[in-house]
Amino acid sequence: KAAELGFNDFVYCQRPGMLSKYFIDSGLVILSRFPILESDNIVFSTNSRDCAASSKGALYAKIEINGHILHLFNTHLQSSYFNSFDVYKNCVNSRMYQCKELSEFIYSKTKRAGSTDMIILVGDLNVSSRAFSKKMTS
Repeated sequence: KAAELGFNDFVYCQRPGMLSKYFIDSGLVILSRFPILESDNIVFSTNSRDCAASSKGALYAKIEINGHILHLFNTHLQSSYFNSFDVYKNCVNSRMYQCKELSEFIYSKTKRAGSTDMIILVGDLNVSSRAFSKKMTS
């Protein structure tokens, strides 16, 4: 179906192997109408609670668009669970560490980027502007 709509190039994260500690892949995919020149992905080293079975991480594609380069990153970060403050804190700490790993991954892929290259991050960052106390009382 994607090819019918003109999305002829794509990259996705592989399913975890049989001996992996993960049961579910990240679900990340990048579809493109333009040529994907390079791709890579990472699996975050930490996940909490219900996300622990999933190989959450980030997917990268270097795409050429009419002679210009786009560095596109797609990610899905740790969700928050509000059962208790300790659970919430563990989720936030896990997400913060994932952000550090994501930042390092982005830097490693773009440190030699041209001055006119575009760098875009998309995905589910699982960040809420609401305070923890508001979540616990609603």
